[in-house]
Amino acid sequence: MEPLSSSFQLTSHADDMSIDGTTISHLKHADDMVIISHSAAGLQRHLNQLEEWCFDNFLSLSPSKSEVMIFGDLCNTLACLRQTDPITYICGLSTSSTSPFIFTVNGCLLKLTDKFKYVGTTFCSTKRDIFACLYDEKANAATISSHGILSTERLVGQGHIPPHSAKTLYTALVDCHLIFGCEIALDVSNTGIQKLEKVQNGFLRRILSLSRSSPLPPLFTETGICPLPAR
Repeated sequence: MEPLSSSFQLTSHADDMSIDGTTISHLKHADDMVIISHSAAGLQRHLNQLEEWCFDNFLSLSPSKSEVMIFGDLCNTLACLRQTDPITYICGLSTSSTSPFIFTVNGCLLKLTDKFKYVGTTFCSTKRDIFACLYDEKANAATISSHGILSTERLVGQGHIPPHSAKTLYTALVDCHLIFGCEIALDVSNTGIQKLEKVQNGFLRRILSLSRSSPLPPLFTETGICPLPAR
C-alpha cells in the first residue's frame, strides 16, 4: 500500500526549479517535505496548495516545525540578525523587520532560517558551501568515534591495538561519518573535505604508529583504505 503522501502533487508554476528539463517543485521522504521555488510568490502558492491538500485528506501541518530558507541577499541579513539579536533569530519572533518576505501556513508565520536539516543532511544558506555545516558535524562525529576507538589503548597499552582490528573498527564507526552524504555533497572547495581528511589521516597514522608528518601514500597502501577524495 502506497503512503498517502505519494498522491500529493503541485501544479506547475513559472518559478519552479528545472534541472535538465525536469521540473522539481518539491521533495518527499515519508512525512518530511521540502518545497522549492525561485520566487516568494511561487513558494507561497505551493504552501497554499499543500495546506489545501492536507485539509482534503484530513491531515494537519505543523507551522512550528516548518521553516523557510532563502538563498540570496537575505541570507546575509539573517547572519547579521543571528549576531545582533540572537533571541529574535532563535525564536523567530518577527521576520518583517529583517525581510520583505512573509510566508504563512494555516495563518501562522513561518520562521526564516539559514540552517536546516533534511533527511539527516544539514543545509546552510549563509556560507559559500551549502554543505559547510554538514562537513563540520560529520568531522566532529568522526573525531569522537576515532577517539573512542583509540582510547582502548588505555586497556591494552599504547600501540598494542592490532592494525587489522583497528581498521575493522574504523570501517564500522568512523568511515560512516566521513562518507555521509557523499552522493549529494559536492566538494566545491577544499575546506570541507580537508576537515574530514584530517580525521582519516590522523587515525591511520595512529594505528600504524607513524608520526604526524609521515607521507600520506603509505597510510592507504598499508591499510587498503581509499583516500576520501577518491571515493
